[in-house]
Amino acid sequence: MKKVFPLLLFLALLFFGTGSARAEMEIEARLNFDSGLEPNRWNVLAVTAVNNTEEDWQGQVEVTYYGSYLQEVFVASGSKAVATFYLPPLYRAGQFLGRRNASQAFQEDIEIALRDENNRVVKTETFRPGTRESQAIRIGVLASRADLFIRLANLMAKAEIVPLQKHHFDHFLLLEQLPLIIISDPGTLTFSAEQRESMARWVEAGGLLVLGGGRGWQNNLNLVPETLRPFAPAGAVEAAAAELNNQVFSLEEKEAAYMVTPGTASGSVLLASPRYPLLVARNHGRGKVLYSTLGLEDPPFNNAATFEAFWQYILSSHSDLLASTAESSLTIWQITDLLNYLTMGSSRKLEFSPPKIALWLLIYILLVGPATYFLLKKAKRWEWAWATIPLLALIFTGAAYGIGRSGRDTELVNYQVNLVHHYGTEAARVESFNALFIPRRGDLTLNLPYSFLAVDEGMLLAAGEEAGSKQVRLVNPPLWSLKKWYARKDMALAEGLLLEADLNGTSTVSVENNTGLSFLDSYVSIGSEWYKVGALKNGERKTTSQPAGLDFDLYSLLGRPVPGAGISYSYHFELQELAGFDPGLSFFGFIDGPLSQDQDEINTVALNLFWTREDLSRIQLPEEFNIPEGFLVPFVFRPDTSPPADPWYVPPHRRPFEGSGYFDLVFALPPGIDYSQGSYELFFRGEGSIYLSAYNYRTGQWEELGSLELPYQFRLELPRMEELVSGNRLQIRARYENYFWLEESSLVIKEGRLK
Repeated sequence: MKKVFPLLLFLALLFFGTGSARAEMEIEARLNFDSGLEPNRWNVLAVTAVNNTEEDWQGQVEVTYYGSYLQEVFVASGSKAVATFYLPPLYRAGQFLGRRNASQAFQEDIEIALRDENNRVVKTETFRPGTRESQAIRIGVLASRADLFIRLANLMAKAEIVPLQKHHFDHFLLLEQLPLIIISDPGTLTFSAEQRESMARWVEAGGLLVLGGGRGWQNNLNLVPETLRPFAPAGAVEAAAAELNNQVFSLEEKEAAYMVTPGTASGSVLLASPRYPLLVARNHGRGKVLYSTLGLEDPPFNNAATFEAFWQYILSSHSDLLASTAESSLTIWQITDLLNYLTMGSSRKLEFSPPKIALWLLIYILLVGPATYFLLKKAKRWEWAWATIPLLALIFTGAAYGIGRSGRDTELVNYQVNLVHHYGTEAARVESFNALFIPRRGDLTLNLPYSFLAVDEGMLLAAGEEAGSKQVRLVNPPLWSLKKWYARKDMALAEGLLLEADLNGTSTVSVENNTGLSFLDSYVSIGSEWYKVGALKNGERKTTSQPAGLDFDLYSLLGRPVPGAGISYSYHFELQELAGFDPGLSFFGFIDGPLSQDQDEINTVALNLFWTREDLSRIQLPEEFNIPEGFLVPFVFRPDTSPPADPWYVPPHRRPFEGSGYFDLVFALPPGIDYSQGSYELFFRGEGSIYLSAYNYRTGQWEELGSLELPYQFRLELPRMEELVSGNRLQIRARYENYFWLEESSLVIKEGRLK
């Protein structure tokens, strides 16, 4: 007993000492804008380690969400330290990494642990943020009084106002969750160079930034890179109401004086009074910056009618930017099919995995005795029994292992499908889906050049050896298995793609490829009409009017041999499903082979799907022209949208609407059209009842057009077209009750003329 007592005392001290450490280290977690997991966007998780002890603490923060993520952290005594983790979109993670079948629920719990220098867990928490079910449009507001902009919810169904702080601009992925950001006199706040760069990238990728002028003009512009500024102010002056009245709003308080910012516009003037420009726009990549020379929190916008008229004009003119998404419409099952095609040689050999060989050996053991007995009994050769049984076992096992081992060596092979979205002049976003074939036993450590990386179960992600890279660790993964990861990064291009088209009843399209990439096959669309360009090398220019079929056989396109003699394979894709339902002038192409070599020891087998979209400013029209249905296709904007019931597959070229609500059809039209001449018709194909109105830019009001009962297709003539178009944009609002199925919509122009 005397010998046992010191041991018990030691264990008690160890136990209570560890318990004390656990009690004094705390974990705080914050996801995105204090909201749930984003279904279709990357998530930003900030984990705060709180040190309440009397000593400094050195260790690691580990986050487990499908795979595991690790960061080193140092926390001084009595202070806090924050570790930031980037977690994949819920649907991408759940469908590609974790969920193995449709019946499994998505994982929403996030496990967080603190490990000390000896790798001991000193604190754990289960963070349950849930899923952000509402997909209402988020509007970020950086202002002295963000609450003043809550009135925007009156103009857009289910709009959500998100007050912004300086730290939100640290993370480009966080800004991506906001299609619109408003900056209005945030005081003496300053941004770092990295935060300005995040803002510029966000705009270039398709964001809409609105800046206020007036008394806070200098504070606002100080936050924005010079390349984004559409206006150069020259101070602030007082102006009378008569000097500010315009086509969108007129000021009721005639005697009042309003603060306005005069200066020089470097962009296009969208709204102007007789004396001052009031709203100036400048395009930057896929996005746009708007500058209001009036303070957005100041009079006259304290008047509800003036506020709503001004913002209704902005929101109605830029619905396509508010609903834009950087992610591909390609579904996970399609991506998985592509990966299955690339891994077909290995996946067929996975039929001979070690567990299956063991199963076959067990079956052999159970059957070889009876089978040998009857064979030897029939042959009356009992003396052969000592040799036949072990010999058959050796032959069977050797053959099974030989089949399973054939074609394998120690080379790591990564099968990869990349979705390349060209969104800027010289920039593209890459979504990368990877399946790494494991040919040997033992631990693996990979350094991968991705800023944002999500890993599968059984994989550990840590900081890489170089900036902008990640280290992936696999502890003795199963032999002959496929381990997945999903990543995103930006890729620089040499230049870009130049798309042009001539349109008058039929169409001719031209493509000039200066991206530095070569396409093994490519297509161009105008609206819902597709044209085949074919193979396109870097530096090459092609012109075509050859219509393309709506689907094609991908196996035949790639021309790769498929293992299995006598077996015929085909894999048909619809172009609409691959490229989505984007209006305008679109390019879609295939690139065979890796975009970059991730690591020298990995052999990458890749298929890349590349797409880009231009507006219709590249369309060339003759002096007199006719445009039939199918070419001028609208952008469909539904502000009260919610996630689809089945996120695995929603056809992008068909739009079902259920319940009661509305959606907007935003037409971006070719420049230079004289809308006072010709006739203009809305073409619909679908089923159900809708009530239509058009936004009149001259009056700033919605103008009723009437109702439609659609058994299948219908045409509706648009009156006074010159009042309904501003900045080459036409906006139609369709209200529905109970149900409406939109199959197709376009604008038909007859006897049109240029100015």
